[in-house]
Amino acid sequence: MSTTVVALFRTLDDANRGLDALYHHNISNAQISVMAREHTLEVLAHEKELQQEASEGVMAGAVGGASFGLFAGLIAGIGSMFIPGIGPVIAGSTLATLLGTTAAGAGIGAVAGGALLGSLVKMGVSQDDAPIYAEGVKRGGILVTVDVPPEQVEVVTDALEAAGAISIDSLRDKWHGEGWQQFDNTIEPTAAYPTLTIMSL
Repeated sequence: MSTTVVALFRTLDDANRGLDALYHHNISNAQISVMAREHTLEVLAHEKELQQEASEGVMAGAVGGASFGLFAGLIAGIGSMFIPGIGPVIAGSTLATLLGTTAAGAGIGAVAGGALLGSLVKMGVSQDDAPIYAEGVKRGGILVTVDVPPEQVEVVTDALEAAGAISIDSLRDKWHGEGWQQFDNTIEPTAAYPTLTIMSL
């Protein structure tokens, strides 16, 4: 029996640190799922390239692949799917299976609205937290889920938090203060959130 630990990251660097921490705790790729909108990955990769150009004088495009680090290795070969209210996403492992696709698939399929919420709940995420994670992905975050035995939950949770995982309670308080009530899968993310508003914590 395993328990799912869920973490939301705001940058590729943070996600890579999280994955590195997992590997140091002997967590295998088969235990890990990742989800991010393709647009999120494109934007974050471009921003990282610009940062490296400014600090190291590296030619644009030369670090495109390297900028993803461990994250790229995990999602390599994973297909895309379209989730209403979130948009195109990349997912793998258990999460992809629950969303009705396979990690090795390269096709694009339509997933019913609310599929991410339902999948997270099936993975053990609470009814209160699942909408926050879904909204986080919609707003440009990178979701990492890890299947671990119960005795590893605490150490894996601590490792992901140390790597930069966002506090879900802080996001909930912030968004409720801005008038957000619930995840709405009928709103297109590009129209509702043209920028990575999750970053403004």
